[in-house]
Amino acid sequence: MTGSYDLRRGDDDAERKWDGAVRNASAPATIADDKNNAVATTAPVHDLQRDLRRVGILLGPEPSGTFDLPTEWSVREFQIYAKMERVAKEDTASGTPAEYVERLSAVPTGKHRYAGPVSGVYNAATRAAMTHWIAQPWRCPGLDIHPTQLRARESEPSHQGPPGAQGPPGDQGPPGRR
Repeated sequence: MTGSYDLRRGDDDAERKWDGAVRNASAPATIADDKNNAVATTAPVHDLQRDLRRVGILLGPEPSGTFDLPTEWSVREFQIYAKMERVAKEDTASGTPAEYVERLSAVPTGKHRYAGPVSGVYNAATRAAMTHWIAQPWRCPGLDIHPTQLRARESEPSHQGPPGAQGPPGDQGPPGRR
């Protein structure tokens, strides 16, 4: 998981551009590994894209190391799900059912519910949520959503997005929300 820089659209691992600025080659970014130990990385955008896939979200191609529009939308989707009261938890114990959906159960987010902005920027609050989601292992999409809530979300104007979402002017949101 990425750790030392906020990541946003335009950041690129190949250019060593993170948090909107080109970084010194001798100063790698730090990430937290699965045990929350700090380790160095030269690919925080790629690591973010990989982690989004791990929790069940990435609205784009395979991880590329470029923080593009689909990556921004994916971060926003994660922020939206992380704000939910209940999410899916994957049972990863040996002997669990082979079907993915059969390994999921609904759990409350409790004190780990994301309270940051829905911005598409991978900031400190989003990094903390991602670290927790991977450790649990929580997954997207959340469970126990009433069908009327889904219909209401689908009928919202795409420029408004879900409550609290703030996108750039003219942004139509991710493909599923247009």
